[in-house]
Amino acid sequence: MSDRITPHRSPPSNYAHRLVSGAGATLNPVLLLSATAVIVGLLFATATLFISTAPNTPGLRVFSASCLLGALYAGTNVTLQSGSVPVAKAGLTVALLFAALHGSSWYVFVAHRERRSLVWWERLIVAGGVGWGLLSLVPGLLYHHEDTWIHEVRWARVRYIDMRSTALGDLAFLYFAASMGLLLIRSLRRYRETSRAERAEIVGLGILLVMGINDSFVSSGYLEMPYLLDIGFLALVIMVASGLALQYVDNARALQTAQDELVRRERLAALGEMSAVVAHEVRNPVAIIFNAVGQLRKRPEEREKLLGIVEDEAERLKRMVSDLLEFARPTHVVLAVADLPQIVQGAGLAVRGEHEGEPVALELELSDCPPRLECDERLVRQALVNLMTNALQASPRDARVEVTVTASDAEVAITVADHGPGIPDALESKIFTPFFTTRPTGTGLGLPVVQRIAEAHGGTLSHRPTPGGGATFELRLPRARRAAAPA
Repeated sequence: MSDRITPHRSPPSNYAHRLVSGAGATLNPVLLLSATAVIVGLLFATATLFISTAPNTPGLRVFSASCLLGALYAGTNVTLQSGSVPVAKAGLTVALLFAALHGSSWYVFVAHRERRSLVWWERLIVAGGVGWGLLSLVPGLLYHHEDTWIHEVRWARVRYIDMRSTALGDLAFLYFAASMGLLLIRSLRRYRETSRAERAEIVGLGILLVMGINDSFVSSGYLEMPYLLDIGFLALVIMVASGLALQYVDNARALQTAQDELVRRERLAALGEMSAVVAHEVRNPVAIIFNAVGQLRKRPEEREKLLGIVEDEAERLKRMVSDLLEFARPTHVVLAVADLPQIVQGAGLAVRGEHEGEPVALELELSDCPPRLECDERLVRQALVNLMTNALQASPRDARVEVTVTASDAEVAITVADHGPGIPDALESKIFTPFFTTRPTGTGLGLPVVQRIAEAHGGTLSHRPTPGGGATFELRLPRARRAAAPA
């Protein structure tokens, strides 16, 4: 049986070519809104699907699906204004399916956002919506497919190729309106407890419900209005997306506040820990100094011995303060081409001078040392002095400390190996921790300072046991850097 086109009001002439209407061929505003709803729905579906991969985004994937279904429904409204009867009938065939799935997905979205499962009555509504949507695919069940009519709204300058709904179709429209109405009522009852995002959603649901009621009357032929449900979808998507944006702004502000508070507490904790360590380290030499001064008053004949003790402990305090200041000072790297053999030899001479007379040999192996290195000469020298000093202090009598420099195309490796007792496995994870030391007179800041210097150059500091006993530290530095990196 061929399609019968029944005019409503007055049939248009040459309608298949009239995607514009009115005097002067003005663009159809309803068609423009429907196309906008399609584009916006697809954009939001893509954006929210991408965002949903982030943690703590409950329900965003379902919301993405809702945006897609809303865009597809808006596309069916575009087909009604296409001027083609087969295209319009195809759009109407799937329109109720998209609308039903969209309404059902909204229940699922709300449940996911509230981090709960659907209750029994929500499951019934979702199942009923999906059922009505599938029934819409059956020809002649919800629409009179053989009765195609021209639905013209003159004041809106829009014309549709439409099909009248059956009584069962009117019941389906009523079901959809009732299901969205229940969702709206449930949200309104919790209005005072809701966030700004949920309140924006309530407004969008209200607009969608009004538009759905409008389309029910229009499809039944009782109201001369354009189809507006796709515009309702557009409004709902925009309102919910705006609410989500507000929620993310609030969450970002709360996160920033929490981070600031956490940083403040961490700084106070670090300050307290450092103060406790410094106080403990300072208290011992100060106590020894006071004790020596008291003994000096009682036994002036031991003046030289007691003054030597005071001098040693004062020097220990001076060294502790210097190490602490060096550790607390920001490490700003100033890169320049430097003579690497000269840096290593200079560090060796400085360490030998400080440990003059001690029976420990410091051997430098520079046969593979590159002549030039782009680095901060002062900082690299300081790092080598710290490593060599630690190695000499850890070495037994008549032992040797071996300093070896090797190079590859990308980096330079400087190893400092001693033959002392080595580092126990239980302490290996703590050796780079500030203030950790196994020496009675140590400050525990030497290795952390070297590690910071290495990282500031883009290099590394590592440790491994020396074959035969002892500890080997390896300082790796890149051979060239374009820019300095403060640590």
